[in-house]
Amino acid sequence: MLEIAAGVLFDPVNTFRRLAAAPPVGKAVVLATLVNAATGLMGYFTFRALPPGEAQDPVSGLLAAVLPALSLTGFFLWYVKWFVYGGFLHFLAQLLGGRGLPLGTLTVYALAALPDVFIVPVQGILVLLELPEVTASVVQGIAGLVLLIWAVVLLVLGIRETHGFSSGHAVATVLGPVAGMALVAIVFFVLTLASVAPLLPDVNTPLRLHRLWP
Repeated sequence: MLEIAAGVLFDPVNTFRRLAAAPPVGKAVVLATLVNAATGLMGYFTFRALPPGEAQDPVSGLLAAVLPALSLTGFFLWYVKWFVYGGFLHFLAQLLGGRGLPLGTLTVYALAALPDVFIVPVQGILVLLELPEVTASVVQGIAGLVLLIWAVVLLVLGIRETHGFSSGHAVATVLGPVAGMALVAIVFFVLTLASVAPLLPDVNTPLRLHRLWP
């Protein structure tokens, strides 16, 4: 598993190409589980260890109380997302001419989550430096964005090598659901605006002044 993890992170093309014939879905799920457990625990400890801001608000206290339950729920929801979203990616890949196995797509999706493990040392450094909560949140946000881009690149490369088609088809497979959700959101916003527009006052109608006395 360590060999697979190192290969995915630092030599993804050759590694995904080698794994395409016999996808190690079990090992991929174990690796993803370890990453999710490590990031979830470290995120909880980081939230509790970082120095709070100047003002204590009720929302922060409530979040601290429910954070363990939220972390545990997110941990188990990952498996639902992995199975459902991985299956959807495989369906799109097949529509675009992919020749990979369903287990291959699920393996790639699980292994693409490996870069998330690097948020653990980042959070550990933030705790050791005792940075303010706002500064730590900005640093974690930037690190999270970088790791997200890394994961998307790994997913594109893995889909391409597993299904044996072009990079363009792989990008369309990975970003297709995102574009679809964005389109649905835009359509929903436009329909909502169109339904609410008749209820709004007409700004082009001149303002009529009424007498305040009889």
